[in-house]
Amino acid sequence: MKMKLADRIVLLNNLPDKGSSVSLAIRMDIFDKVKLTQDEIKKFKMEETKAGITFSKEAAAKDFDIDFTKAETDYVAKHLKELDKTEQLTGQTYALFKLFC
Repeated sequence: MKMKLADRIVLLNNLPDKGSSVSLAIRMDIFDKVKLTQDEIKKFKMEETKAGITFSKEAAAKDFDIDFTKAETDYVAKHLKELDKTEQLTGQTYALFKLFC
C-alpha cells in the first residue's frame, strides 16, 4: 500500500492502545512497519512544533510502499469503521479511511 508520510504519522497516532493479546500483536507489527526512523527524521527535516509535526516538501510528496498483511489491513479497517460508525472520524482519519476501507 502506498502511504504518504502524513498518513503514517496519523496512523501511528490513531492505533488503539487496548485490545486482546492477538490484536495488540498485530498493532505492534503495524507500528514497526510505519514508525519513523531517525534517518527519516533527519533526511526529511522533521520537527515537532506546537502546531504538530513539520517536514520537508520532499517528504510530503514521497510515497512510501508499506507491505501490510491482510490481518493488519483488516485490523486498521475495523478500527476506522468503528470511528465512522460512532461519528468520530476527523479530516486526518478520513484520509486513512479512504485508504483502508
